[in-house]
Amino acid sequence: MDNLAGVIKFTADNMAAEEEKPYIPVFCDVSLKTLAEFMLDRWKMKVPDVMISIVTGVYHNKNWPEDYAIAFQAGLTKVINTSHAWILTHGFHTGVVKLLGEAVRDELDRRTVRKTRTVRRYNKRVSQITLVGICTDSLVNELEAFQGGEGSSGRRRVELDLGVEKPARQKFNLDVYHTHYVIVNGSTSKSLVTFRTDLEKELQRFSSCRKNFGNGYTENSSDEDDTHSAVPLRPTPDPSASRSQMGVPLVALMLQGGPYEILQVWTYIKNRTPVVVVKGSGLAADLFAYVYEETNESGDLEKDLANITPEILKRLETMFPKMKQGSDEDRQECCQKLLDCMRLDSAQEDEHYITILDLTRASSDLADIDLYILKAIFGSQKTREVDWKEQIRRDLMLTLQWNRPDFAREEIMNRSIKVKVDKDIFRLALIMKNREDFVDLILHQGFKTHKFLSHRALIDLFCHAEDTEFFAVNVLGNLMGYVPGTVIGERFVLEDLNWIIVTFTRVERFINAYELSTNSCGIYSTEPSVAERKSLNALIVWSTLMGRHELTKVFWKYVEDPITTAIFVSAMWNGLSRFCREPELEKDIRIWYEYGDPCSDQHNVHSLCFIGEENSE
Repeated sequence: MDNLAGVIKFTADNMAAEEEKPYIPVFCDVSLKTLAEFMLDRWKMKVPDVMISIVTGVYHNKNWPEDYAIAFQAGLTKVINTSHAWILTHGFHTGVVKLLGEAVRDELDRRTVRKTRTVRRYNKRVSQITLVGICTDSLVNELEAFQGGEGSSGRRRVELDLGVEKPARQKFNLDVYHTHYVIVNGSTSKSLVTFRTDLEKELQRFSSCRKNFGNGYTENSSDEDDTHSAVPLRPTPDPSASRSQMGVPLVALMLQGGPYEILQVWTYIKNRTPVVVVKGSGLAADLFAYVYEETNESGDLEKDLANITPEILKRLETMFPKMKQGSDEDRQECCQKLLDCMRLDSAQEDEHYITILDLTRASSDLADIDLYILKAIFGSQKTREVDWKEQIRRDLMLTLQWNRPDFAREEIMNRSIKVKVDKDIFRLALIMKNREDFVDLILHQGFKTHKFLSHRALIDLFCHAEDTEFFAVNVLGNLMGYVPGTVIGERFVLEDLNWIIVTFTRVERFINAYELSTNSCGIYSTEPSVAERKSLNALIVWSTLMGRHELTKVFWKYVEDPITTAIFVSAMWNGLSRFCREPELEKDIRIWYEYGDPCSDQHNVHSLCFIGEENSE
C-alpha cells in the first residue's frame, strides 16, 4: 500500500500553513486486515483507549442551537483531553463533523498558547488527537487533485486550496482538522456503510490485540513527544488468536443523520457495538429515539413494533422527502432496520446496545457525553467468569482516565463481587491531577498503601506526577537551589526529604526509605498497621510538597491521629510559604491550623515531637 498512500496539504487565504495530513485511496474490496495494519504501522497511530465513531449525515444535517453546539464541542474536547481516543467520521467539513473539526482547531490553538507561555512542561499530560475521516470519493471536492504524481519526497502529494471557490454542487471539502483520511473509491452510500463499519471493527481487533500483547508502543504518551509512537518491534499477532474478547472499546455516537445512518446503526448493533443516540439532535436520531422509547421494556415487543410501524413510515416520509418520491421498498427496508435494532437490543438479557442521551431533559447535557459513552460501554458488556477481573480493571481504568468517580462508584464498586484495585491503578490515580475523589474511593475500598509505596515508588511519584511545576520551582529550585531540569534520584528520598521535613517541622527521621521498601514486600519490623500509618504519612509529605492541597486532605481522612497530622501539615505549609508566592498558600496554612485546633504554640511543639517519635518507632 505504500505506493498508493500520500499526504494532503491544505491551503487557504485565512489560514496559516498546516502540516501535511496522511491519506490513502482504496477500493471497497481492499483487504481490511492489510489496511488496518498499514494504518497502525505506517501512520504510527498510537493504540487508543477508546474508539468513537460519529454517525451523522453528510447531506442530512441541520443547524443546531448555539448552546447545543458549544456543549457538544466541550464534551468531545473533554474526551480527547482525558484519554487517547480515536474519533472516526465521514471526514467532510459539514454539519456535526464541522463542529467537531472546529473544536479540535480551538483545542490545538489552546495547546499552542500553553506551549509559548511555558518554558518547561513539568509533566503536563497532553493526549494525542486522532481524528480519522473515512470518505467516499464521489463527494470529495477537487477530486482531480488526487490524480497528481509524486512529490519531492517520493510519495504522493495532494494540494487542496480551500479558498478558491465554493464546492461544486453535491461536493464537500474535506475537514482540514482531521489527522488521517481514507478515501474510498467507487463506493455507493450503502457500500460505504459496510466498508466503514467493517474497517472500524478490524481496527478495533488489531488495537485490542496490541493492547493485550504489547507491540512496541508507549502507553500514555503525549503528542508533544518526539517518540510518541514507534514502528512495532515485532509483527502483530493475529487478532483472532487473542485469548480474550476484551480490549479497546468501540462506541458509535448517532447525531441527526438520514436513512443510511439508520443502516449504519443497525450494522453496529448487529455486530454488538454499543450506540449512543442523541435525542433532540434532529432527523434520524430523533426517529430512532422515538422507536426505542415506544418499545423499551415492552411486554410484547412484536405487537408494539407492529403498532408503531405506520407512524415510522409516516415520519420517514416527512423527514426525508426523497423517500416519499422513491420506492416503497426503500421505505420498508429502512423501517425494517429500525425495528430490527429493537429486536437485537432486547435479544440479550444482560447486554444492551442502545443508550439514549435525551437533550429535552434538563439533566442531560452534551458536555457530559463521556458519561453516556461509559454507560453504553458498560451496558453492552457481558461479565464472563473467566475474565471478569480484567474486565473490571479496564472499566476502572477508563473511568479513571475520564475522571468519572461517580460512575465508578455506582457501576463498578457497588457490584456484588468484591473489587480489588491493583497498584497500577492506584499509581495512576496519584500521578494524574484532579483525581482526589478516585483516591478517596480506592482508599475507602480498603486499599493498603504500604503494599504500594516502596522508596522507588515514592521517587516515581515525585518524577512522574502530572504538572510538577510547584515542586520543581519552589522545592527543588527556591528551597534546595537545584538548577532547572534536575532529575531527582534515590538521594532525594534517602537524605533530602528528611532534611526538608526537619527544616520545616523539626521532626527528625520522619521517612525511613528502607522500611518503606521492606513493608511493601510484606517484611514488617513491627505491625502492618504501623506500616500503613507510615506510608500514609509519606504520601502526605509527597502531596504537600507537590502543592496538592486537596489530595493531602484525602490522605488525612485515613490517618490514626488527625489533629497531630493537621499540625504537622500546617508546619510544612508554613515552611513552604517562605519559598513560594502562591495566592492560596496563606489560606491553606490557616485551614490546616484550624484542623489541628491547637490550644497554644507549645501544644504544636509537643504534637510535632509526638508524631516524629511515633513515625520513627
